[in-house]
Amino acid sequence: MSSEVPDWGGLEVFKYKIDLTKVGPGVFSFLDEEYLKKNKEVIVLTFMSSGYVEQHGFSGESIIGVMPVSAERLDSESFTQNSAFRVLVQSLAIRADEPGLQDFIDRDKPEMVAAIDRRTVDVMSEVPSEDIIGVYKITGKKITNFEPNKHYKFITGSGIAKLTPGIVEELKQIYGSEAGFNKGKHDDK
Repeated sequence: MSSEVPDWGGLEVFKYKIDLTKVGPGVFSFLDEEYLKKNKEVIVLTFMSSGYVEQHGFSGESIIGVMPVSAERLDSESFTQNSAFRVLVQSLAIRADEPGLQDFIDRDKPEMVAAIDRRTVDVMSEVPSEDIIGVYKITGKKITNFEPNKHYKFITGSGIAKLTPGIVEELKQIYGSEAGFNKGKHDDK
């Protein structure tokens, strides 16, 4: 089973029904024993294309998270996020070329800039911690570091993650056609 889920900010996300008893160890290590006992089958959310998944299976960081088959909808109550995918997203933020970020740094000369999930409508208002991907540290108009936010969530009461354009582009460059994107660094495999 594969079908697209709502917009994640330009990242193509698919869902698959998986029998956890038939998956090798380590792939779903972010799920605790209690969850595994309650849920023999889950819906997996990933950015990997059906062709790639059918041929190679899942890799840990390509899994965004899971939800029980019995869940009526994708929401913060039913979704269990994969911390390995969160770490991947946050590691790409430092490399990402976010539209307008350098212009903002050049103009306003901030010491820090928050990378905010685009599901947040008004970034000038109080932004919930779970919507902050992390914080860029700025020295002399240059990004010198990125501090990931361990509280960042892909699904909250405010909705589904809408990743920044720079992060989506980095995922495309790394995973390319493996993820159903048109081109990328892994296309020559």
